[in-house]
Amino acid sequence: MSNGYREPMLEMYKFETNQLLEQLEQLIINSEKSNCYSQEAINEIFRIMHTIKGSSAMMLFNGISTLAHSIEDLFFYLRESKPENVDYIKLSDLVLLCTDFIKEELSKIESGIEPDGDSSDLVNTIKKFLGELKSIGGSTAVHENNDDVNEKDGSKKQKYFITDSLSESSMKNSYKAVVYFEDGCEMENIRAFSILHSLKDLAQGIKSEPADIIENEESSQIIKESGFKMFFCSDKPYEDIEKVLNETLFLKNLN
Repeated sequence: MSNGYREPMLEMYKFETNQLLEQLEQLIINSEKSNCYSQEAINEIFRIMHTIKGSSAMMLFNGISTLAHSIEDLFFYLRESKPENVDYIKLSDLVLLCTDFIKEELSKIESGIEPDGDSSDLVNTIKKFLGELKSIGGSTAVHENNDDVNEKDGSKKQKYFITDSLSESSMKNSYKAVVYFEDGCEMENIRAFSILHSLKDLAQGIKSEPADIIENEESSQIIKESGFKMFFCSDKPYEDIEKVLNETLFLKNLN
């Protein structure tokens, strides 16, 4: 990734990761007060960690990404299997330890230092806790290691327009997606680039309008006014593409 691409993306990464950590800490505080984690809180923590995992991997911050992935796996199990007799105090302590680690790494990034912290001990502790939960409650849920996140929150509205049709020449699904961001979110072109990155393992022949989203100074304004349009082919079904796009931050409903 060139420096021209990385600098604005790094600013967005720092801003959004700090925001997500604030949301995460508030969820933990609220859950500790009630001595349980509601399904809504579990869903939201899963989403937060999935987002941090993906954005950190894109920035090559592997220590943060690996740690976020382990918490994501833990909350996937909590969401799908709904085990009883969970030690919520220990669960909260683990998540807060993770937020402390990520904050420390972000502090290094702010200072221009490479985030070189070793998260392996924390990851192993989380895996051990997850193993204990599975041994008590049984393990029926399997979280595949991909970015296809199943949003269980039925109240969420569709946030983009996407159509699909079969391409006879390639025998793949052809898609058109138009993404609209929330007003005032800023750096729409960098956010659009992040979407393209999230699709890179799922799609081929990706074209976008506007095309030159990083170097073209007018691209952010174009996206604000007309949305970010993408055209691509994929062997994946509509539902898989939809799940990935639903993870994009600062989306708004289609007008």
